Amino acid sequence: MRKGIFGFLGAMFLTLLCVTPLSAEQKIETIKVLVLEKGKSPIVEATGGYRIFDPADQRTIGGGMRGKRFALEAMNTGLKWGEQYPAVYQITIEPRRAGSVLLVDGVEYGGKIHAYQVGDQVNLVNEVPIDEYLRITLAHEFKEPLAPEVMAAVTIAARTNAYYMVEAGHRSYWHVRAEEVGYDGGIKSLRHGAIDQAVDETRDMVALRAGRPFPAVWTGHCGGKTCPYQLMFRHSEG
Repeated sequence: MRKGIFGFLGAMFLTLLCVTPLSAEQKIETIKVLVLEKGKSPIVEATGGYRIFDPADQRTIGGGMRGKRFALEAMNTGLKWGEQYPAVYQITIEPRRAGSVLLVDGVEYGGKIHAYQVGDQVNLVNEVPIDEYLRITLAHEFKEPLAPEVMAAVTIAARTNAYYMVEAGHRSYWHVRAEEVGYDGGIKSLRHGAIDQAVDETRDMVALRAGRPFPAVWTGHCGGKTCPYQLMFRHSEG
């Protein structure tokens, strides 16, 4: 009975929102997650070949064909990761090929790691594909699968919110904080097929308001009532 009610609500959610697959120009590929703020010499490891470049101008400043594991240190003269990078205070570490991953203090992350020096400390930002981000954060929130149509609706809402956060923070070094969204690159064991299926089946689907993504939220405890559109967005629909 409960799944039937949730299924009905999920279908209504999808019907009421302006949900559309995005064009190639509208798609946002990645989201940047702050995974370590003002860390002191975190251990960063590349399990295979890697490239190091300056995120400001994409200039390659290092790399290797084998793995590497060292503390990432903020020195007076710039960042140091096994070797010194003189007068370089921000670097991006990127795996060279599929199957190679990056770890921070033993936690595995997909995508790239951006490191920014802040005094004698570092901020680490994981730039990850949005759908991978959704798989991780939804698995953190939903330990058991919901009805397929509800899981699809929640996934679209989560993707919409991720798009909004990326657009809102397009001038920032990062878009979301890991601890605030339940992001942990190392929790793959918590995933279940319903989330993977929902992410795959709703790929590139985002809800839009006036042609733009918006801060989409949901709750499983609304008691059958939701906040009116006009009250939430402070103006009439249009």
